Amino acid sequence: MLTLAYFNQKGGVGKTTSAVHHAVRLSQRGLNTALVDVDRQRHASRWVEASPFGVTAHYVSPQELSESIRHQVAKGENPSALPDAGAFDVIVIDAPGQLDVAKPVLLVADVAVIPCVPSPDDVNSTIETLMAIQRVRQKRQGRPYPIVFLNRADRRSKLGRESGLLVAEFERVGVPVCTATLPHRAAFARARDADTVVGAVRFGRKAAREMDAVFEEIEAYGRDKTESGGPSRRAA
Repeated sequence: MLTLAYFNQKGGVGKTTSAVHHAVRLSQRGLNTALVDVDRQRHASRWVEASPFGVTAHYVSPQELSESIRHQVAKGENPSALPDAGAFDVIVIDAPGQLDVAKPVLLVADVAVIPCVPSPDDVNSTIETLMAIQRVRQKRQGRPYPIVFLNRADRRSKLGRESGLLVAEFERVGVPVCTATLPHRAAFARARDADTVVGAVRFGRKAAREMDAVFEEIEAYGRDKTESGGPSRRAA
């Protein structure tokens, strides 16, 4: 079982949109997939519940997740996001933005996926997010493994053209960055308004292909890290 957490303290970078689309993609590939919404706004779980995506949606408050982790650790178990986590092939988590509130997510995730918009404020916030992840990794023998992808990276804009510099900055601190990027597309907002995903509507097909390319890299990274005899999922 693999747990992917979409995580960044900066709002508006595409965490919820990416988490929902990734969970739907995994379910459509025949994997038993759960979406765990840990954000108090509950946008991800309500989005999934509004349409028959084949994804099991759960809202778990940060406090509930913390308490569940404490109980599981007390019983000598490796903590997970759900009591019946073993029933699923993949769990996708939409994490809250506040780092202190979101820490329990890092204690159950195998991979932390960090969407980042190529702007100075977003990059600085993402660096702070990565530092928080690194502190948890030091206590969890390397988990969660971080990976960044660039969202709204329009190569026609100045920031988009400079995205290579951002990639170099992340790689300098040892964090891999997906080679595939997502440009800004109105299709994502239109799909959300229609309670669906871009792959289910004609106007979203190009956006769906671009998003799938990002997801394929994330999944390959997750398999490489978790199936290569890495450390157990023990929490701090």
